[in-house]
Amino acid sequence: MFTPIIRLRFWLLGALALALSALTGTAFLAGSGAAPAAHPAAVTFEPAGHFGGWLAAIAAPLTGNTIYLGEGSGFTAYDVADKAHPRQVAGLPLPGEEVSGIALAGSTAYLTDGAGLRVVSLANPAKPALLGGLDFAGAVGIVVVPSIAYVAGGEAGLLIVDVSNPVSPTLRGTYDTPGDARAVQIIGSTAYVADGSSGLQIINVSNPAAPTLLGAYDTAGSALDVQVVGSTAYVADGNNGLEILAVGNPANPTRLGLYDTPGQARDVEVAGTIVFVADGVAGLQILNVSNSASPALLATVAGGWRADKVAVAGSHAYVGSGDRGLRVLDVSSPASPAVLGSYERPGAVFDLAIASSPATLAGRAAFRGRFLTGAPCGRRSRPRFGIETAEGQGGAGKRCGQNHEQA
Repeated sequence: MFTPIIRLRFWLLGALALALSALTGTAFLAGSGAAPAAHPAAVTFEPAGHFGGWLAAIAAPLTGNTIYLGEGSGFTAYDVADKAHPRQVAGLPLPGEEVSGIALAGSTAYLTDGAGLRVVSLANPAKPALLGGLDFAGAVGIVVVPSIAYVAGGEAGLLIVDVSNPVSPTLRGTYDTPGDARAVQIIGSTAYVADGSSGLQIINVSNPAAPTLLGAYDTAGSALDVQVVGSTAYVADGNNGLEILAVGNPANPTRLGLYDTPGQARDVEVAGTIVFVADGVAGLQILNVSNSASPALLATVAGGWRADKVAVAGSHAYVGSGDRGLRVLDVSSPASPAVLGSYERPGAVFDLAIASSPATLAGRAAFRGRFLTGAPCGRRSRPRFGIETAEGQGGAGKRCGQNHEQA
């Protein structure tokens, strides 16, 4: 007579054997009489598309009506000709991590994805194609001037990359900033780096192989983004709000003004005397900075949408919400912005749906799923890779894990 524990062990072993038999076609149960089937070929998948994931980068249209987003580990394109109904028209899965920066130059997009730099052809906007890349850890923000990409490389500081050959970018020089480089802007031969807890770093890049520090300003918060207009720098300084700095003398930048936003200033765009601040859970803050010493709030747009990224083109602002999607605003009257439309995709998905029946799992099948990376499923997490569609041989599994929100 078997004890309950022994019976349970036999039951588990039997269930495991049945599962293995179903997956591999091999008989594992004694007495089945079936000859072992040939082991299936190794599982291989080729990504065919991308949808969703944490929205961490946004680039407004240079011309036309296409806006580009970094969503999870993918690069997506949206048609915004009808501002009330943005629609996704392309999605390119990428080999790295979360796409956190996008710079557009002609028919080419330059992306940072945590694992390095990716160069993407937009010759056919409906079918963006990966041209090449350069791997290095920690890449966050990026800006491109002719043939040179300047990358805010997190703990690695500022990286300068020659992209004259988009298929094979090469590293030209680096400058190890004291903080965590999150964003960069280039004016002439000067780089302005939002350097996290170390504030604003001003670097001479006239010799890309040997950048040198010109000056710095240690903001009170965490510098996450910077825009420079003339001799004024506007810094999205995290919990400290918007810092306005005079940088006409790079060796001695000084504060002109401060606006303590109610949330966490994460991204900033400047249009004349109007500044748009993506303020996290507090939404989009629109400020009048005609008097730099005393910025004034014109309007707030929240309505349950957090604002993580913002881009402005003409009279329209495009607001990226990491966990919800894209919002289009009419800001022709900055004091009275109007929501024109939005593209909201699903929240986190923790499972897979198989487009063919289980009986054909060993054949060609399309798989959809939101993949996460890192730690066990029980921890709080947010999507990193988004939903990808792939074709291949064999079955599919699922991964989940922890992914922290950017500081």
